Amino acid sequence: MIISVRWIAITIATLTVTPSMRAHGDDAPPDFANNVRSVLQKNCIACHNKQKAEGGLNLESLDALKKGGDSGKVFQEKSSAQSSMIKRVKGEEELMPPDGNNVGAKRLTPEEIAMLSAWIDSGAIAGTEKNTQPMQWQPLPQSIRPIYAMAASSDGQFTVVGRGNQSVVYRWIADGDKGAVVLADPAASQVTKTNASIPMSIVSATHLDLVQSVAISPDATRIATGGYREVKIWRRQSGPFQDRLVANLRGSVAIQHSPDGANIAKVTAAPSLELISSETGKVFQRMEYDVDISSVGWGTDGKQLLVSLVNGEVELLEQQPAGNWVKSHSQKMDSAFADVLLSKERTLIARTLEKKIQVWKWSSSGESSGPWTRTPFFEDLSNIVSTSLIGGESVLLGLQSGSLYFGSLSDGKMERSMEHGAELVKVIATSDGKLGITVGKDGVTKGWNLSDGKMAWENRIDSSKAIELQTAEVLAARQKAKVDRGTANVPVLEKAQTTESENVAKLQKSRTQLVEALQKKTTEVEAQSKNVSDAEAAMTAAMQAIEEAKKKLEQTQKDLETKKQQLATAEKAKAEEATKIAAMDKNIAGAEQSVQKAAAQLAAFRSQLEEEKKTQSGLDARATEVKSTAMPIPATNATLSVDGQSIYTTHADGSVRALRSDNGIQEGHVAGGLDRSAGFVPTVHGKAISISDDGRAHGCEFGNRWTLERTIGDASESPFSDRVTAMDFSEDGQTLLVGSGPPSRFGDLKAVLIKDGSIVKDWGPVHSDTILVVKSSPDGKWIATGGADKLVRLHSVSAEVPLRTLEGHTHHVLGLAWHDDGVLLASSSADNSVKIWDVEAGQSQRTIAGFGKEVTALSFVGRSNQLLSSCADQQIRLHDATNGKSIRTMGGPADAVYSLAAVTPNPFSAPNAVAIAGGQDGIVWIWKIEDGKALHQIK
Repeated sequence: MIISVRWIAITIATLTVTPSMRAHGDDAPPDFANNVRSVLQKNCIACHNKQKAEGGLNLESLDALKKGGDSGKVFQEKSSAQSSMIKRVKGEEELMPPDGNNVGAKRLTPEEIAMLSAWIDSGAIAGTEKNTQPMQWQPLPQSIRPIYAMAASSDGQFTVVGRGNQSVVYRWIADGDKGAVVLADPAASQVTKTNASIPMSIVSATHLDLVQSVAISPDATRIATGGYREVKIWRRQSGPFQDRLVANLRGSVAIQHSPDGANIAKVTAAPSLELISSETGKVFQRMEYDVDISSVGWGTDGKQLLVSLVNGEVELLEQQPAGNWVKSHSQKMDSAFADVLLSKERTLIARTLEKKIQVWKWSSSGESSGPWTRTPFFEDLSNIVSTSLIGGESVLLGLQSGSLYFGSLSDGKMERSMEHGAELVKVIATSDGKLGITVGKDGVTKGWNLSDGKMAWENRIDSSKAIELQTAEVLAARQKAKVDRGTANVPVLEKAQTTESENVAKLQKSRTQLVEALQKKTTEVEAQSKNVSDAEAAMTAAMQAIEEAKKKLEQTQKDLETKKQQLATAEKAKAEEATKIAAMDKNIAGAEQSVQKAAAQLAAFRSQLEEEKKTQSGLDARATEVKSTAMPIPATNATLSVDGQSIYTTHADGSVRALRSDNGIQEGHVAGGLDRSAGFVPTVHGKAISISDDGRAHGCEFGNRWTLERTIGDASESPFSDRVTAMDFSEDGQTLLVGSGPPSRFGDLKAVLIKDGSIVKDWGPVHSDTILVVKSSPDGKWIATGGADKLVRLHSVSAEVPLRTLEGHTHHVLGLAWHDDGVLLASSSADNSVKIWDVEAGQSQRTIAGFGKEVTALSFVGRSNQLLSSCADQQIRLHDATNGKSIRTMGGPADAVYSLAAVTPNPFSAPNAVAIAGGQDGIVWIWKIEDGKALHQIK
């Protein structure tokens, strides 16, 4: 069973010291707080606690222990020999704990029994708990690295994986493990630093314990990780920043970064050239000049630097073995250059101040005029505003008009041209040379396939507006789905009302028939009554002539008895018909109330539906408004990130934006920068710095860098009762939902306020066993929890709505997933099944079977009805939740799979969606959902 495997791995991973049998010294008598409680916790409390008091006995506290159970007190103070507790642990009475119990409790050792006896004989001292020996954590073996938890941002930009006692954050995990970082807490890592035999990979740790749960906020700015009785909140370092590097770039006239981003060349008005380390921000070399510097440009290897002066002279600086830079060559050119590029073959590509392009090729012949010789190249092009080098063979030229030219350096010929459609401010070639990127003054950024000149992607709006637009469209679509469900339900309610009315009509008809039958019975009773009267008269006459008609009297008496019996029968039948009519009247009254109720329900539903339609109209209008205002902001500059995966653009409103260079997907947006840009460079760690012509400098960060914001709880003191086994952020990202609970005792749920780490709501023990999964609904109205007690429970955020329970699973509930509509909820279990629930109706719609083992995790794919599941049988499956049909199965893992995430960059479309999963072997698998093809393995 997967749960037992998980718990076994946990107990192997960490080690604690058992409290001594003598907390106050060898001669001190044992007490409850320091000696007895630990023995009971280890062997007894799993079955004898507040929630699960077998035999009416609760052993969690001394007061509860003294009360005893259903059979009375379990011990007599100062008389262990007469105490039932001692007799049972010895086996003199019914043995406790019993052999073969299902909670793993073991018989008490002779030393433990002796301590309990001594405690009772000394008067059952309560004691005050003293932490005589701190918890001793042992390092995790490298072989223990299961992935118990995983979470991803909706667009797939960040994925956090709990592997062993590390949490690893991947950026764009669909592309592999590039740029992965470990959320390292020195407090957790320092335990292993004193042991030289432990590899350095073990030093960086997130928790001392195995990572039990992870969660990522809706805006992907925070990650939560859970371990033993603690939660850690990590914040992504994004947005504007000021450091020594930014400060040292103030007053720049021009800046250029080396290809690896390690160094930045800064030009000042002094005039001077400063070389600055982007890692430390320090100026490590400064050179003074007699004339102004018009531009600088790095060589492709980062070991050479070109300096163009306004007098037309170009200097070539080269880095020496000692690290300093010296001038190795100087040559007078035709004119000063606004931009200079240097290829691997020392080919110089320069844009003149007159916005023309010149190419100078290096020769080793050592001509008197210098080794650079000018060669013809696109002589007829003018108004060139930007250039970009592609390796050592080709160049991109961007014209002010909006044209993009792709040409060869070897022969100076143009291979193809493309039209951006607006004035250009920058052209950039990706590091692999496959794409050319144009950034227009219109604020639109486009990617072009250089192989055929076709547009690969286009991005028109910033990420904040894109998120706002997507959110508005999702809310409108979600509301429309709600209205559609309500509209579809109107005929059902109308039919129910019609059915109730028809039922009343049938009952009225039946009543009429009963009344007619009653009238017939009444007529019969009257006839029989007359017969009795006639018989009595005849009997009187017969008695008067008794002497003469004895035989006739006897016959008349018989006739009278018969008539009486017939009268009694008729009266009984009449009473029965009257009873039936009374019952029918009651039924009719109830049916008429049902009709009234159905009519009222239909009227209220129609009224509510009209309100929902008004809400939908408002949301549609909001989506339209956002769309109309999501206009491009004019761009002022752009640069490619050091790793080539992102393109950063600056805009007239001071914002800086980050896009994926390969597909144009939004990565980030930082407001409050410079309204104009005279220079823009990337640095290490996903940072970028822009300068303005008035000497200002502004830094912004978009990388995958996280810092520990706060830790809530620890092993000795914590608001969480046990290992934090389930977490999820609220819909607004302001609170973190935390599920925990000691096995076999209870499962508690708490809400943590992100801004200060306080507990803002405590639901208490909402399950009778550990909570294993918690999920907030998309609309934020419900919180679903699943536990080892086999139950799914729904907690309303509104205090007026009571707790609801969904029953049906026969084993631990391991996974939960909400459909985007907030109505369908999927649950998975160790009973090898998945159930689909209608939350509004509180009923199970269907059960999906066919799984080989425990179904460990679930995830809906975007807003679709496609449901992903991971299973301990090493398979990932995709089902249609509306009918339970299997779509496809994805395999590959060689061991049980515990965790799962679905990434859908566009919630309205699933072609680019990927499935991510991991399990016992610590390997992360990534599949393309559309065809089930495995894309990557990360070990």
